[in-house]
Amino acid sequence: MKNNILIIGGGPAGLEASAQLQRMGYNVILIEKSPELGGHLAKWDRLFPDGVPADDVLKGLLRETEGVKCFTDTDIRAINRL
Repeated sequence: MKNNILIIGGGPAGLEASAQLQRMGYNVILIEKSPELGGHLAKWDRLFPDGVPADDVLKGLLRETEGVKCFTDTDIRAINRL
């Protein structure tokens, strides 16, 4: 049986953590309070210092998290460990 891991926050760090943990065999659940994933990265045009399009980086992160259960526009009221 796979262990469940809850990631709170769907910005770049949360997306990367979700992808890595999923590759390690965990069942990952990602919760984001905003309507979309990506955090500030979703609002940026390019990344410093190389000028890489932020959208390209975000798309790569989202590709890596395929299979992760993502819940957007979600508020957490309580967490119970079963």
